[in-house]
Amino acid sequence: MRIVVGIIVVVIALSSGGVFFITRYLQTPEFKERVLSEARETAGTEVEVAELDISIWRGIALEGVMIADPSGLSNEFLTADRLILRHRLLPLLRRQVQIDRLALDTPVVTLVQAQDGGWNFEQFLSPPEESGAESAAEPEERSGGEGSFDVILSEFSIRDADISMLNHQGGVMTQLHDLDLVSSISFLEERLDAVGNLSVGTVNLGNSLVVSSLRAPVRISPEEFRLSPVSGELAGGEFSGDIVLNTAPEFRYLMDIELTGADVKALLQEARVESEINGKLQASLRVEGGGGLSSMVGQGQASVVGGRVSQLPAQQLVASILKVPSLQEIDFEDCVVEFSLADNILETTAIRLLSPLVQVTGRGSVSLEYNTLDHDMMLA
Repeated sequence: MRIVVGIIVVVIALSSGGVFFITRYLQTPEFKERVLSEARETAGTEVEVAELDISIWRGIALEGVMIADPSGLSNEFLTADRLILRHRLLPLLRRQVQIDRLALDTPVVTLVQAQDGGWNFEQFLSPPEESGAESAAEPEERSGGEGSFDVILSEFSIRDADISMLNHQGGVMTQLHDLDLVSSISFLEERLDAVGNLSVGTVNLGNSLVVSSLRAPVRISPEEFRLSPVSGELAGGEFSGDIVLNTAPEFRYLMDIELTGADVKALLQEARVESEINGKLQASLRVEGGGGLSSMVGQGQASVVGGRVSQLPAQQLVASILKVPSLQEIDFEDCVVEFSLADNILETTAIRLLSPLVQVTGRGSVSLEYNTLDHDMMLA
């Protein structure tokens, strides 16, 4: 947003030379390079634009936008086919940037977490460093001083975006494909606030879960990014809940999710789990963390109704030892698992499986780091 404001200020500052000469100058390579130089200084990283068209009356159109990753964790932080801005001039006299429309087409954003837990986007959230007496000034004094502008953006839209969150090894934490966002944004007294509506074609969570047709109202502030309530589809079932990403005082995320009617077999296939279990899943999950799987803590419950479990390794072993072949394939009425998550360990605090032939109860733990399990079970 500071880059956009800087471009508009440069355009208006040149107006003293006359509209005719300004119009000609705005189309010159010298002006394009000056704008890019200001953008690079503001962003603190390399900024490239293939085509730049600026008009005092029409606004700004950028083609082929690229912002490099300032942290060096990836090559490019953002690329976009097109950025369109339509503004009003008169509010600038009141030290207010009023934008009717800002559209970003087909952006690709890569968010990468460093080994120390930091993120490559944090530099863009930090205010520019100041020195001397100015750095000691209160925020109220700076916001009302020279060079400060309030920004009102009536319509901000993103079309066909792809966003990836990667860990320091390049592994996928989250990927969003075919993202569309329409919102309004205000930047008053150096505070960002936005409200709008979001839709995402697919959300890939760690290459283990894929949510499709996600829809949610969205609210953005300097402290958080909130989707509430959110809805979508997962393995043929209905997905709903709340998702919150906190950016201050530190990056954290919270997911509070309900799932109804999901197909268990399809869900396990998406998670690349080779288990022969089917049925309809009802589940609730609350998870929060600040990075990858090792940082997650949470708890939840899952219930599979009217399903079948067959040919599991432990199941085959028990059936063989007890000389009861019917245990190799069990049609059950209800299967319930209660669990908690912390330190890469999934604690299954309660397991219950009820069927006409057999009842199974137990508890134990699963190491998500080493893919091992340790359970005590009772068979009746």
